[in-house]
Amino acid sequence: MLARLDGVDDAEDAIAADQVQPWRQAVELASRHVAVRDAQRLIVAGALDPPDQARVTSRVSPQIRDLVDNYGHIRQPDRHHATVGTGANGGEVRVGQTRIFSGRLVVDSHIDRPVRPRPWASGDSLSDLRFACRHDVSPWVPTIRQLTGARDEHEGRKQAADRAEAERLPGDEPERRLPRGRQMPPPGRALVQRLAEEELGIRDPL
Repeated sequence: MLARLDGVDDAEDAIAADQVQPWRQAVELASRHVAVRDAQRLIVAGALDPPDQARVTSRVSPQIRDLVDNYGHIRQPDRHHATVGTGANGGEVRVGQTRIFSGRLVVDSHIDRPVRPRPWASGDSLSDLRFACRHDVSPWVPTIRQLTGARDEHEGRKQAADRAEAERLPGDEPERRLPRGRQMPPPGRALVQRLAEEELGIRDPL
C-alpha cells in the first residue's frame, strides 16, 4: 500500500494521483501505529517508573520516553541512526573527550549540539510508518527485559569503542589538531637544531 502511494504526502496529492483509498488506509495505519507506541510507553513507564499513587495510571517521564523511542521501535537502532541517545530534551547531546583516569573511563562533556530527530520517531506518523516498513528495518515491540537489554548492549558497545579510543597507543593516535581545525604547526628548524644538540649531542640533525 505504501509502495502504491510512492511520494504522496497529503490528501491533495492523493486525489491528484487517484490514490484516495490507499491514502486513507495509510493514515489509519499510521494512527494505529502511534497508538501502539503510546501504549508501549505507558506499559514501560508502569514497569520501570511506577506512579507514586495507585490511582495515577498514566505517567511517562522524559527518560522513559527516550528509552522507548531510542531502543523500543526498531532492532539495532544504531545501525540506522548515528546519534541514538539524545537525552531527555530530545534535541541536544553532550559532546566530549574520552580519557582514562585512575583506571576508569571518563568523558569530559563540553559542547551542546543539535541532532536530527530519529527517523522512526520523527513526530510525523506517516513518515515513521514508512521508515518502519523499509526492507532493511526490523520493527519490534520488545518486552521490558528485551528493551533494557538492547539499551545495555548498545551502551556496552559504545563504552568499548570509547575505551579503545582512550587507550590508543601514542603511535596510533590520529594527527592532533588545534581548535577550529587548524593543524599543529611543525617545529621550527632552529628549535630542532637546539634540541638535537642539547638533548642528543647531534650537531647537525638536519
